[in-house]
Amino acid sequence: PLAWVPGFAEKNITDLIAFTTDQLTLPLGGLLIALFAGWVMRRSSTAEELALNPRVYSLWRWLIRYVVPVALLLVFVLGVTE
Repeated sequence: PLAWVPGFAEKNITDLIAFTTDQLTLPLGGLLIALFAGWVMRRSSTAEELALNPRVYSLWRWLIRYVVPVALLLVFVLGVTE
């Protein structure tokens, strides 16, 4: 159905659904969740919910704010160009 789009000429509807789910929506959803948990939610809310010791929580917070979004952007970009 999308033969006019480069890379989709040999794909059927099942391939298109799998691509949309695996390569687009899952990384994008993970990125949005990481951004929400790291930047929008209050520190007290996440600390209370996770119930980690303070050092582990500080590491988690740093990872969810800086490392995870970059990693998910890489997964998204590399998955789309595949």
